Amino acid sequence: MKSTTQKTWAIAGGIAIALTTHQMVQAQSKTSVFECAGCDLRGVDMSVKKYLDRNLSGAILRGANLRGANLSNVVFLGADFTGADLRGTTLTNTFFTGGAKLQKADLRGARMEGTFFTNADLQNADLRGAVLTDGSLENTNLRGAKVEGMVMDAFFCRTTMPDGTMRNDNCP
Repeated sequence: MKSTTQKTWAIAGGIAIALTTHQMVQAQSKTSVFECAGCDLRGVDMSVKKYLDRNLSGAILRGANLRGANLSNVVFLGADFTGADLRGTTLTNTFFTGGAKLQKADLRGARMEGTFFTNADLQNADLRGAVLTDGSLENTNLRGAKVEGMVMDAFFCRTTMPDGTMRNDNCP
């Protein structure tokens, strides 16, 4: 992982601190309470780590490597995962809401149980072999997404499917 001088603001134990991206990733594993809402983590290698019970709302994770990471119980309100590598991630009770961007994200083989995509954009994402159970795709864009072999046992409401059709199976 390359170090950078770009500063990221984070909350650790209730105290605001400025960290380089490299320091932030190191601190994440040493701090029991770590919030990173709005952090700029573009291109950072965060693979094969556990990021449980975090708030990464508004985080910029464009092109980040999260391959094999456990992102359970994380809130990604308005986060940007454009082009991120999320292959094989565990996303249990994870929330991608409020305009979360996952365009061209690679979610092949991701395990998503109780994962909620609300007002999320997964246009041209790669979801081949992913499993989504007990979750939802509400007001979510899947146009152009690759979904071959994907299991989608979820709530659908105003969901734009890969072929551009609208799926409203569960709308009130």
